[in-house]
Amino acid sequence: MIRRPPRSTLDRSSAASDVYKRQVSTYDENKINFNLKIESTIQLKVDCIGKLITSILNDSRGWIKVTEKEFQLVDNVESDFEFIFASPEKTDELCYPLETNGIYSCRNEQQIIINFFRWVNGAIDFGSDLETYRLYLINHEVGHILEWGHVGCPKEGALAPVMMQQSKSTMGCEPYGWPIYEILEKEFGINTYSYLPENDN
Repeated sequence: MIRRPPRSTLDRSSAASDVYKRQVSTYDENKINFNLKIESTIQLKVDCIGKLITSILNDSRGWIKVTEKEFQLVDNVESDFEFIFASPEKTDELCYPLETNGIYSCRNEQQIIINFFRWVNGAIDFGSDLETYRLYLINHEVGHILEWGHVGCPKEGALAPVMMQQSKSTMGCEPYGWPIYEILEKEFGINTYSYLPENDN
C-alpha cells in the first residue's frame, strides 16, 4: 500500500519550465503518482529528469510489469511518493536517521532522496557506465517504495538483482538496473526471493 508523502519544505526547482509544466498530470488514483523536486544548488534540468524517471518506470522491462499500473509525474500538491535530488549534505539531512554519510541515496518513508554525488559519479562496480547506474538507482529506490527489501547476489556472474545494494558492491554479480527477478515472480509465480540471499547491510 503506497502512502502519500508529507509536505516537504524543499521547493521544486525554480528552473521548472513550461516543458515541465506540460509533463505534469493531475492525481489519478488508477495510476502511481510521483512528484519531483530538485535542490536549487544542483545543475539539473527538471524537465529532463522528469522525462527520464517517467520513461524508466513505465518501460516494459521495469516496475510497471509488476505493479500493472502506470507511473505518472504530478505536481507537488498531491502524490503517492516523491523524488528529491539533493546535495550530499541535504541528502544526509533528509535521510536521517538513515546513515547516508554524504555518499549514498535513500528512501525515507515516501520520499526518495537521490544523492547528487552518486548521480554524477556512479559506483565502483559500474565503472564508467553511468547510464546503467542511474537506471539501477531509480529502480532500486522505487522498489523500496513498493515494499521490496534488500537481497544479495544469487551466484557469481548472474545479473545483479535491482534490490541488491549495488552502490556498495555487486559481490561478483553483473551490474544490472531492471527488476528482472521481481518480474519473474509476478509473471510466472516463481518465488525468486526464496533463492536470493538476504542482505540487510
